[in-house]
Amino acid sequence: MKIEKNEGAADRIVRTFILLAFFTIAVFFTEGTAKVFFIIMGIFMTVTTAVGFCPLYLIFGFNTCGKKK
Repeated sequence: MKIEKNEGAADRIVRTFILLAFFTIAVFFTEGTAKVFFIIMGIFMTVTTAVGFCPLYLIFGFNTCGKKK
């Protein structure tokens, strides 16, 4: 099964800033469960940004990469 990219360049740039914010919040501003939550969300955003595929986009039918289906 081949996974098609569903994130465009602008989307990936925005995700990069969001993942940096998640890691910053986790390291400097939270403790305990909140810290774990922000680290997990940061890892998820890092993986989806690097791969160019977001499983939630697939579920909801979003595609920001501009390719026709």
